[in-house]
Amino acid sequence: MEEDITIDLSVLQSHLDGMLSRVHHNSATLKRLQLFEMRLLSLNSLAEMIEFILGESKALFDLDIISLCLIDPKAEIAGYLDTDNYNYRSKDALFLIGDDQFLQNSFGLPIRPFLGIYQAASCSKFFPDLPQKPASLVIAPLMRRGKCMGSLNLCSYQA
Repeated sequence: MEEDITIDLSVLQSHLDGMLSRVHHNSATLKRLQLFEMRLLSLNSLAEMIEFILGESKALFDLDIISLCLIDPKAEIAGYLDTDNYNYRSKDALFLIGDDQFLQNSFGLPIRPFLGIYQAASCSKFFPDLPQKPASLVIAPLMRRGKCMGSLNLCSYQA
Protein backbone atom coordinates (compact mmCIF):
# COMPACT_ATOMS: atom_id res chain seq x y z
CA MET A 1 0.00 0.00 0.00
CA GLU A 2 2.75 2.44 1.00
CA GLU A 3 4.70 1.51 -2.14
CA ASP A 4 1.65 2.32 -4.33
CA ILE A 5 1.37 5.77 -2.74
CA THR A 6 5.09 6.40 -3.32
CA ILE A 7 4.74 5.42 -6.99
CA ASP A 8 1.65 7.61 -7.35
CA LEU A 9 3.49 10.54 -5.77
CA SER A 10 6.45 10.02 -8.09
CA VAL A 11 4.16 9.99 -11.13
CA LEU A 12 2.37 13.13 -9.92
CA GLN A 13 5.70 14.85 -9.24
CA SER A 14 6.86 13.99 -12.74
CA HIS A 15 3.66 15.43 -14.24
CA LEU A 16 3.99 18.55 -12.10
CA ASP A 17 7.62 19.01 -13.17
CA GLY A 18 6.57 18.68 -16.82
CA MET A 19 3.77 21.21 -16.40
CA LEU A 20 6.08 23.68 -14.63
CA SER A 21 8.62 23.29 -17.42
CA ARG A 22 5.92 24.08 -20.02
CA VAL A 23 4.77 27.09 -17.98
CA HIS A 24 8.34 28.47 -17.89
CA HIS A 25 8.75 27.84 -21.63
CA ASN A 26 5.42 29.52 -22.44
CA SER A 27 6.28 32.46 -20.18
CA ALA A 28 9.60 32.97 -21.97
CA THR A 29 7.82 32.74 -25.34
CA LEU A 30 5.25 35.32 -24.24
CA LYS A 31 8.01 37.70 -23.11
CA ARG A 32 9.78 37.34 -26.49
CA LEU A 33 6.49 38.00 -28.30
CA GLN A 34 5.83 41.09 -26.17
CA LEU A 35 9.33 42.40 -26.92
CA PHE A 36 8.71 41.75 -30.61
CA GLU A 37 5.40 43.65 -30.53
CA MET A 38 6.82 46.59 -28.58
CA ARG A 39 9.78 46.89 -30.95
CA LEU A 40 7.49 46.62 -33.97
CA LEU A 41 5.25 49.39 -32.64
CA SER A 42 8.26 51.66 -32.11
CA LEU A 43 9.40 51.55 -35.74
CA ASN A 44 8.84 54.60 -37.94
CA SER A 45 8.39 53.27 -41.46
CA LEU A 46 7.19 50.30 -43.43
CA ALA A 47 10.75 49.65 -44.58
CA GLU A 48 11.94 49.49 -40.95
CA MET A 49 9.12 47.07 -40.11
CA ILE A 50 9.95 44.78 -42.99
CA GLU A 51 13.64 44.85 -42.16
CA PHE A 52 12.88 44.05 -38.51
CA ILE A 53 10.51 41.21 -39.37
CA LEU A 54 12.86 39.63 -41.89
CA GLY A 55 16.04 40.17 -39.90
CA GLU A 56 15.92 40.60 -36.16
CA SER A 57 12.89 38.43 -35.50
CA LYS A 58 14.76 35.41 -36.86
CA ALA A 59 17.13 35.50 -33.91
CA LEU A 60 14.46 36.58 -31.45
CA PHE A 61 12.33 33.49 -32.13
CA ASP A 62 15.22 31.14 -32.96
CA LEU A 63 13.99 30.47 -36.50
CA ASP A 64 15.95 29.38 -39.54
CA ILE A 65 13.93 31.09 -42.28
CA ILE A 66 11.38 33.89 -42.42
CA SER A 67 9.61 35.29 -45.44
CA LEU A 68 6.91 37.89 -45.84
CA CYS A 69 4.25 37.92 -48.53
CA LEU A 70 2.29 41.17 -48.93
CA ILE A 71 -0.71 41.66 -51.20
CA ASP A 72 -0.22 44.86 -53.17
CA PRO A 73 -2.87 45.08 -55.91
CA LYS A 74 -2.33 48.79 -56.64
CA ALA A 75 1.45 48.79 -56.08
CA GLU A 76 0.97 51.15 -53.12
CA ILE A 77 3.33 49.19 -50.87
CA ALA A 78 5.94 49.19 -53.62
CA GLY A 79 5.48 52.95 -53.92
CA TYR A 80 5.97 53.53 -50.17
CA LEU A 81 9.09 51.39 -50.20
CA ASP A 82 10.47 53.23 -53.23
CA THR A 83 9.80 56.54 -51.45
CA ASP A 84 11.81 55.24 -48.46
CA ASN A 85 14.63 54.22 -50.85
CA TYR A 86 14.22 50.64 -49.66
CA ASN A 87 15.48 48.16 -52.24
CA TYR A 88 12.70 45.61 -51.73
CA ARG A 89 13.35 43.98 -55.10
CA SER A 90 16.64 42.59 -53.79
CA LYS A 91 14.99 40.92 -50.77
CA ASP A 92 14.55 37.21 -51.50
CA ALA A 93 12.31 36.83 -48.45
CA LEU A 94 9.85 39.58 -49.43
CA PHE A 95 7.10 38.94 -51.97
CA LEU A 96 4.74 41.62 -53.22
CA ILE A 97 1.85 40.01 -55.06
CA GLY A 98 -1.10 41.46 -56.95
CA ASP A 99 -3.92 39.58 -55.25
CA ASP A 100 -4.72 36.88 -52.71
CA GLN A 101 -5.12 34.09 -55.31
CA PHE A 102 -1.62 32.91 -54.43
CA LEU A 103 -2.68 32.35 -50.81
CA GLN A 104 -6.11 30.98 -51.75
CA ASN A 105 -4.58 28.47 -54.16
CA SER A 106 -2.15 27.33 -51.48
CA PHE A 107 -4.51 27.14 -48.51
CA GLY A 108 -8.07 27.57 -49.74
CA LEU A 109 -10.83 29.78 -48.43
CA PRO A 110 -11.06 31.03 -45.83
CA ILE A 111 -7.36 31.70 -45.68
CA ARG A 112 -6.27 30.25 -42.36
CA PRO A 113 -2.97 29.63 -40.58
CA PHE A 114 -1.01 26.55 -41.54
CA LEU A 115 1.19 24.83 -38.98
CA GLY A 116 2.90 21.59 -39.73
CA ILE A 117 5.41 19.65 -41.71
CA TYR A 118 6.98 21.30 -44.75
CA GLN A 119 5.22 20.14 -47.93
CA ALA A 120 7.12 21.17 -51.03
CA ALA A 121 4.02 21.18 -53.26
CA SER A 122 2.23 23.92 -51.32
CA CYS A 123 5.03 25.57 -49.33
CA SER A 124 8.00 25.98 -51.64
CA LYS A 125 6.42 29.12 -53.16
CA PHE A 126 6.83 30.85 -49.80
CA PHE A 127 10.47 29.81 -49.42
CA PRO A 128 12.30 29.76 -52.78
CA ASP A 129 15.90 28.60 -53.13
CA LEU A 130 16.27 26.92 -49.74
CA PRO A 131 19.65 25.28 -49.07
CA GLN A 132 17.89 22.32 -47.44
CA LYS A 133 14.35 21.13 -46.85
CA PRO A 134 12.81 22.55 -43.64
CA ALA A 135 11.20 20.21 -41.13
CA SER A 136 8.40 22.43 -39.86
CA LEU A 137 6.71 25.68 -40.74
CA VAL A 138 4.03 28.19 -39.91
CA ILE A 139 2.29 30.27 -42.52
CA ALA A 140 0.25 32.92 -40.73
CA PRO A 141 -2.18 35.07 -42.70
CA LEU A 142 -1.96 38.77 -41.95
CA MET A 143 -5.56 39.86 -41.57
CA ARG A 144 -7.00 43.34 -41.19
CA ARG A 145 -10.73 43.97 -40.85
CA GLY A 146 -11.48 40.51 -42.21
CA LYS A 147 -9.33 40.98 -45.31
CA CYS A 148 -6.12 39.11 -45.99
CA MET A 149 -3.18 41.49 -46.38
CA GLY A 150 -0.51 38.80 -46.86
CA SER A 151 1.26 36.19 -44.80
CA LEU A 152 4.16 35.83 -42.40
CA ASN A 153 6.00 32.59 -43.14
CA LEU A 154 8.27 30.92 -40.59
CA CYS A 155 10.43 27.81 -41.06
CA SER A 156 12.68 25.67 -38.98
CA TYR A 157 15.02 22.84 -39.84
CA GLN A 158 14.00 21.24 -36.55
CA ALA A 159 10.71 19.43 -36.20
